Amino acid sequence: MASKTTFLSRLPDGFEFEEDGHRHSLKGRRFASVTQIRDHFSLGPDYSGISEAVLAKAAKKGRALHYLFAWWLEFDSGTERSVEDLDLPDRIMRDFTAIARVSIEANLVAWQMEQPVISTRTWVAGIPDFWGLVHDDPAILDLKTGETKGTGFQTAGYAELKTESLLSTEHLSGVPKEVLHPKRYCLAVHDGRAKLTEIQGDEDAKDFRAAVRIYNRQQDWRQG
Repeated sequence: MASKTTFLSRLPDGFEFEEDGHRHSLKGRRFASVTQIRDHFSLGPDYSGISEAVLAKAAKKGRALHYLFAWWLEFDSGTERSVEDLDLPDRIMRDFTAIARVSIEANLVAWQMEQPVISTRTWVAGIPDFWGLVHDDPAILDLKTGETKGTGFQTAGYAELKTESLLSTEHLSGVPKEVLHPKRYCLAVHDGRAKLTEIQGDEDAKDFRAAVRIYNRQQDWRQG
């Protein structure tokens, strides 16, 4: 689907995102996040036993690489850019160089980077790292700088939310089927090596829907 057409979802008036704590809300009502539900059911990485200092260092590196990934893909395509021109620490430079190389090889074209997506039907929200084209196909992509466990669940959740967001966006009509059913990818980077993996199958989507139903029932019971 090599096309200049972009499919951008929009957020409703009254939506707020708090960077501190990654909290989403709409007119005062909070959403559960995809990662919050993932971790509630212990479907993500287990960092128990790892010191806070090590986790903080890894998180800082992860934030830097996510920022650079977005910068790289959102950069003005008409301007020459070079990784070598950046004054980065060696450990960041090696990983970022690997990310940039894979991005070029897979012909990544960003439509939206780290743009929140929400469902006012299930009151779940999330922030995909990347929404756009991968190998010319519409795709959700998550960049992982640490453990990759739970990425299938996470990207399936983002895909569901993105589809609902697109269908509720008033200016869009006649959205192609492949856009409403995007492919899913994990871009994992570690020690100067990056690997792009397509996540296939519909089991993750089934698990996500079931987890959301159970999670919401548990919250209703606790508040009731």
